[in-house]
Amino acid sequence: MSIMHDTGGLLPRDAAMNRPASAEEQRAIAAAVEKGLDEGGLGMGMGITYTPTASSEEILNLFYLAAKFKRPVFVHAREGGNAIQTLQEVIANAAASGAPLHIVHINSIAMDKTAEALRMIDGTRARGLDVTMEAYPYTAGMTEIASAMYSNWESRPAEYFARFLWPPTGERLTRESFERYRKQGGFVAEFRNTEDMVRLAISHPGVMIATDGILQHPRSSGTYARVLGKYAREEKALTFMDAIRKSSLLPAQRLEAMSPQMRQKGRFESGCRRRHLRLRPQQRHRQGYLRKSQAVFRRLSLRDGRRNLCRPRGQVAGRRCAWPRNSRSMNAIRSIVLPNS
Repeated sequence: MSIMHDTGGLLPRDAAMNRPASAEEQRAIAAAVEKGLDEGGLGMGMGITYTPTASSEEILNLFYLAAKFKRPVFVHAREGGNAIQTLQEVIANAAASGAPLHIVHINSIAMDKTAEALRMIDGTRARGLDVTMEAYPYTAGMTEIASAMYSNWESRPAEYFARFLWPPTGERLTRESFERYRKQGGFVAEFRNTEDMVRLAISHPGVMIATDGILQHPRSSGTYARVLGKYAREEKALTFMDAIRKSSLLPAQRLEAMSPQMRQKGRFESGCRRRHLRLRPQQRHRQGYLRKSQAVFRRLSLRDGRRNLCRPRGQVAGRRCAWPRNSRSMNAIRSIVLPNS
């Protein structure tokens, strides 16, 4: 975004959204990403759905760059179109380049094609490709209203806009209010998935649990309480142990090859460090919000079979790389925020 002089904040809003990058800009983007990976970045984040003018060749070249460092590409694939074609694009790039692939938000990418999407990824993994995925446990997503996600909003019918909720006021939108807030900018919630599809994704053995960390959405603080309370305890869509494994061990294992530090995360073993969560399964999950009265977090380590409280130690960096203390590039390419990290 900075290289293309886009005025957006978290997501592209104009230049990086509306025009393709020039050859010179593509080289500058690749150089910036390569510098971040060389300094210890755990992987490459790619929001293809937010940069619709990026060419297939440009995206593939970035996969080749990630493969050079043996780092995964964390992809927010295209939304709103054919989910099967969307997944075929990124799986083909991973197969051609050899880069590990992590597909974010499989629930919102696939929607009513979730069963087919899970089958595709299971088949890909069975044939030896390093592909993982995650999902969040809500039927509503959230993103920037001015982003490329809604570039074709003018052609939508009037009833389409009722699925949107504006968090500052709690109002459901109309065509007129959507246009007004799109000019203003900000995050909007979109209710477009079904409980059946969310449950299918959450209960799949290979799907990790993710939050996405947008503060206006309850998933930023309520994801793990909702999975444990609603899907494990009440609906029994998965066991408590599976819910914990998907929330801690699987994310740590995704990064073990890049960072040996992650071998000490997400599990109870001698010498490992993690945050300890004291569960009270009998208490309600409060519609997905995790309240302080429901859990106690402690930082601890296991030494010779004994639990010892300890302070967090540093940040997680990739293999063979020293984490720079003052690096602008690493302010942009930070380590992945994981549970128990």
